[in-house]
Amino acid sequence: MPVETIRFTESCWLLGDLACALSYIIGFTLTSASVGNMVLISIDRYVAICYPLQYPSQITDHLRQPDRYNSCYGECVVVIDYASGAVDLVFTFIGPCTVIIVLYMRVFVVAVSQARAMA
Repeated sequence: MPVETIRFTESCWLLGDLACALSYIIGFTLTSASVGNMVLISIDRYVAICYPLQYPSQITDHLRQPDRYNSCYGECVVVIDYASGAVDLVFTFIGPCTVIIVLYMRVFVVAVSQARAMA
């Protein structure tokens, strides 16, 4: 968070090219890992609710030349082309979110049918 504060408050990046590249890599990695964890949690819940007897057996850079587009000495600019940005968005956010939504819809259907069976 402090690195992002520096990026938005200062006009020039003073921490160097390595810190610039690492800040973007860490940001992308943490976001992808977070969404990936949500997908794994939803898969776990789906298997636990839809297949409770089988549950124990089933569940046990887009960085390109950081200093190429600098307009002042020390600026932190990372250029990601449109195609790789779109592919990254689909595979690390839209796809996993779609999987989460579909799995939770199926979990909801199974939970409602089980609740009706118990009533």
